[in-house]
Amino acid sequence: MIIKLSLALISIFYGFLGHIPHSLSYEAYPLGNPHPVPGKPFNLSIENAIDIGLKNNLTLLNAQARRTLQKFDLRLAERRFVPIFTLDSELNTARNSGSSTNTDKLSIASIGPRVSVMSPTGARVTARMNGQLRKGTTVTGTKTWGASIEFDQPLLRGNGLHLNELPILIAQKTDDISRQTLKSLYNQMAVTIIQSYYDAILAERQRDIAKRSLERSIQLVENNKVLIKAGRLAQTELEQAKADVAVQNRALLDVNRQYDEATRRLLLLLNIAPETKVNFVTLLQEEDYNIPSAVQTIAISRQSNPGYSIAHLGIDIAHENITLATNNLLPDLSLVGGYNFNDVSGFKDSISDFDTHQSQSDWRVGLRLSFPLNDLNRKRRTLSAKVTEGIARNDLILFDQKVQSEIQRGIANLKSLKYQMSISRRGVEYSKRAVDAENEKFQAGRSSNFQVLLLENSLNAAQQNKIRDTVEFLKAVVQIELLKGTILDGWEVANAS
Repeated sequence: MIIKLSLALISIFYGFLGHIPHSLSYEAYPLGNPHPVPGKPFNLSIENAIDIGLKNNLTLLNAQARRTLQKFDLRLAERRFVPIFTLDSELNTARNSGSSTNTDKLSIASIGPRVSVMSPTGARVTARMNGQLRKGTTVTGTKTWGASIEFDQPLLRGNGLHLNELPILIAQKTDDISRQTLKSLYNQMAVTIIQSYYDAILAERQRDIAKRSLERSIQLVENNKVLIKAGRLAQTELEQAKADVAVQNRALLDVNRQYDEATRRLLLLLNIAPETKVNFVTLLQEEDYNIPSAVQTIAISRQSNPGYSIAHLGIDIAHENITLATNNLLPDLSLVGGYNFNDVSGFKDSISDFDTHQSQSDWRVGLRLSFPLNDLNRKRRTLSAKVTEGIARNDLILFDQKVQSEIQRGIANLKSLKYQMSISRRGVEYSKRAVDAENEKFQAGRSSNFQVLLLENSLNAAQQNKIRDTVEFLKAVVQIELLKGTILDGWEVANAS
């Protein structure tokens, strides 16, 4: 009977392992990413770049995989008071030989289920059952079974609902730290993608400016040839214009390399093949950005920046560890007890009839006291917890000071860049007027190549300054949004974190 019961329980147990609920299974994060077809250009807006990057970036995929383990760790911690069932079973065949004519073949089957549980008061209860059947060919068989229950209720160290729920609370706050850290990583990655996109657009616009500058130099060479044929210009002027064409060609090669490098950096962040051709469709234009005050920005940052949440959670965890360490200094005084029951029956194999029977039971209850002397390790753990809390509070102050300083500096930088953009815009307008006027004078024979090229280079520099100042302003805006913790709020992208 016991042998059949053992085999049935083993079958049920392994059947349960084969049908674990989906909520208990680990689902790997998908690592395959659909990429644009290499060689075919595709349109990429800044919103699409952020969305693709937050889904495909390998650093974020690794962080998401680690987050899966962290969430499972939290689930394990929350099962602190869930009973644990264990089933031990064994089936053996043995042969005893006393002589060549006296050989006994034994069949031994045993099973021993047990359950242990911890209550919110700190009590640990363990219940066991065990059964064994020994059956031989020549000797008397035996059937043994028993049951026991034991409990251990702390009265000082480890006693109390709040104290025993602290490990769960600490695990939940640790998981919150992991979640906020992941959010911070997503915010930082979004900023990196945005700034890389702006760098790629800057390189593209600089390339366009270099192309137009080269086209103007080539057109100047053609105009010089016409004027030379008409006898209105010396041959040396033509050589000077050709030299400027060579200089502009060299500058175009440089900006082409810068564009290729900026594009590759962006595609690497997006986990897209670097040879993919991209059309940047977001227009680079000056935003009518209302620069907030530093006080307002700092107040928003304290509410939304993940760094503040991480710092506050660290302080809470350190404070709760002090409670645990302080309780650990108390003596281990516990109420203990238990009950045991054993039953042994013997039977003869020939008739399988029980002819012997013996049972025994006992119970106990009492107090247990354990208190190590001259053990400084527990005092050190308490001191370590208090020091950790002090460090965590100082880290919060340092982080707040750093954020305030960066916000104040960032706001001042925004104001300076906004004024600088207005100067650059006027510089481009004035340079265009000067170049047009000088070209008219050159056509009339009242100017020289040198003067025209000088003004052309000034226009080129003014256009470069304008586009560079615009990009720096936009990147500074993004940096302020990162400090506020609202970087993803202003973009139409999926909240991947």
